[in-house]
Amino acid sequence: MADMPIPCSHSQCLYKNIPKLLLERFLTKYLEISHPSLQKQKYNYTLLDSGGKWEIVETSGRKFIQNVSAINNIYVGKHCRSLDEKGRVLLPSKWRFGQDVNDIYVAIQSASGCITVYPPKMVENLSEQVARVSLGDKKGQKILTRLFSQAEQLMCDGQGRISISKQLSSHADLSKDIILVGNFVTFSLWNPERYESYISSDNDEEDDISRMLMQLGL
Repeated sequence: MADMPIPCSHSQCLYKNIPKLLLERFLTKYLEISHPSLQKQKYNYTLLDSGGKWEIVETSGRKFIQNVSAINNIYVGKHCRSLDEKGRVLLPSKWRFGQDVNDIYVAIQSASGCITVYPPKMVENLSEQVARVSLGDKKGQKILTRLFSQAEQLMCDGQGRISISKQLSSHADLSKDIILVGNFVTFSLWNPERYESYISSDNDEEDDISRMLMQLGL
């Protein structure tokens, strides 16, 4: 098992208030997505104080991560938006990472009553994880069929907008005013009232779809 120290600049407001253990878990998931080759290797992760951007380098046979600002494909915060007459919503500028207009997003009808959107980076990871569900796992395959038969492909146009279909809008009860909520590697579209009800609820029960997403590591 190799050691991989991870520098962490606590001068950056985005990370300084996040517990180190939680940040390590987030960064581990990011590495699995952005550097699939590392999944075949086991590493001990350690956060080190450092500045600058992050990138993987190798020195004396040891791999390091440096250069923090390279890890910028993250979705955080809550943003109030409006759907236009064609069902389009403008993504926050901080959530646009120079993707090509042909890049695919996948929108899933969440059991929580919102729309969860997987951006291009996560779509790649999702594809790999779904392929690992055995064809002999009848329950798993049934849940995947249910989940993805209701999912839709989205694309982001040149102005940073994605189009939400009537079927998706109906599931999440979306009208003109909506809320975009970042989930770090994905983001969700919510009806404002439903979002407030969800946040204030203490119901921790999970249905089969939620458990399957956990199994997929998503």
